[in-house]
Amino acid sequence: MIMWLIEKLGVTNAALHQFALTGAFSFAGVVVTGVLAILTWFGNQWALRRERRTARDERHDDLRLAIWAGIHAIWQFLINVAPEKKSPEKVREVFAAKRAEPRRSGYTPFISAPPRSVLFDGIRNDLFLLKADEIPQVVGFYRHLAMLGEFAQDLRTAEFARLDLDRKEQMLIH
Repeated sequence: MIMWLIEKLGVTNAALHQFALTGAFSFAGVVVTGVLAILTWFGNQWALRRERRTARDERHDDLRLAIWAGIHAIWQFLINVAPEKKSPEKVREVFAAKRAEPRRSGYTPFISAPPRSVLFDGIRNDLFLLKADEIPQVVGFYRHLAMLGEFAQDLRTAEFARLDLDRKEQMLIH
């Protein structure tokens, strides 16, 4: 086989056979080393992508857990503040009783403002880690929470206090 290689290289002088073999084996060594380097690079890239994917999945799970724990805490607060006795029927009863009183224009209901979530401000930049179907739910919840807070603040204004009882009732029911 070595003689076949020497013939293919076109070396006819016997004194040059050793140099031809050395050059051929050196070239083969460089090629093998290059191929191994390329394969190692691809292996490292694959491992790095796998590490990044695992870290991203862990961050996703941690983010989901934090978000849903925060939503659960807020939801529990809202349930405790607004039990079933504050249903639309109960609101109608209260307003009917206030209308029957001689001084009916002074009643202004009070709604506790929901707690402000510092969690959402902190995770706003990480929302891309959530799945596509989770993002609208989370953003929608926090948007509704903000609107509820704004409504609770509006109930404390002088403009709301001056409204007619019928208008106040409609605002609370709807």
